[in-house]
Amino acid sequence: MGRLLLLFIAVPILEIWLLYKVSQALGAIPMLALVIVTGFLGAGLARWQSAGVRARMQGAHAGEPPTRAILEGLLIFVAGVALITPGIITDTVGVLLLIPSTRRKLADAVRANMAAKAGSAGGVNVFTFSAGGGPGATPPPASGGVKDLSADDYEVTDVSDDDGHTPIGP
Repeated sequence: MGRLLLLFIAVPILEIWLLYKVSQALGAIPMLALVIVTGFLGAGLARWQSAGVRARMQGAHAGEPPTRAILEGLLIFVAGVALITPGIITDTVGVLLLIPSTRRKLADAVRANMAAKAGSAGGVNVFTFSAGGGPGATPPPASGGVKDLSADDYEVTDVSDDDGHTPIGP
């Protein structure tokens, strides 16, 4: 939490200071034009790069999760936001994230970090649920049809509180 707060305070202060220094060196109009051009250029580059990642996600081998492509897509989104945000530091970060080799290395590092954290936490458990129910449940009919229930197949339970309220309404 502290690092994120520092990031949201320090980066804008550095951006304002750097924009002020650049406007002193180049002039206000060229600096403003630079900010506007990088915003439009960044949006276009992010859109172009995301199309390539989307194609790789769709062309992923069957049965393999497109983890790297998903992370790269997220990094391209971050790059687009950084490039649209006025500032020299954010523009630099955005351009670096749009370079495929830099983005792939960062995506691999993020994936390795996530795997290490999952391993240190005891692994990741994935639970799936199906219409068949859990252990001991009656499997669905082989015909795939509808099973009519009789009064012996279910039990009515009163779940209302003392005031007559139920979990789903009065």
